[in-house]
Amino acid sequence: MVIKVYFEDQVYEMDVPDEFVRRAQDFFQRMDQDMDKGWQMSRDWVDKPDSRQRCQIVSNKLASALDNEDRKTAMMMAGYLVKQMPELSIIDIDASGDISLTEFTLNETAAAQQAVPAAQADAGKKIGKIEALAQAGQEISKVSKVGRGYRFSIFNKQTQEWQHSATLPDKQEAEKLRDQAFKKRFDELTQ
Repeated sequence: MVIKVYFEDQVYEMDVPDEFVRRAQDFFQRMDQDMDKGWQMSRDWVDKPDSRQRCQIVSNKLASALDNEDRKTAMMMAGYLVKQMPELSIIDIDASGDISLTEFTLNETAAAQQAVPAAQADAGKKIGKIEALAQAGQEISKVSKVGRGYRFSIFNKQTQEWQHSATLPDKQEAEKLRDQAFKKRFDELTQ
């Protein structure tokens, strides 16, 4: 799998073979055990890093390895990230040093799947087309720029939370996925 890493105005393309990821499982397990003890993420101590935070921590190590031209360590860190996020296509590492600002982009197929909202609480309720347009507009945000990418959000009525789409490098791709999600929600409300 080829992933792109954006760091300090540089773009690195890393080819991470599936076989490499399979053979490095023991190393990845030791990394997880180390992070199980907690981790300093910029200014904050995190007792139990979740999956995304672990990937942000490892991305920070990847940035250090790239900066030091340590290809072996860089490959191990990229392998860990591919293992955790098999659909990963882009890593945008924050150059300011704030680990929590690192963003991940999944390939277009995974992004489309993430963009489709979970079944809404009022899925059985049908309303008029004008009302449905207004409600879908309230539940699906416009595309906005996040770091070097673009994403939109969908309000999930069941959890009462906004769910973000994957961050995409191209605004037109994000707009296309947003339109698909909007149409799907409109259809749910009117059919």
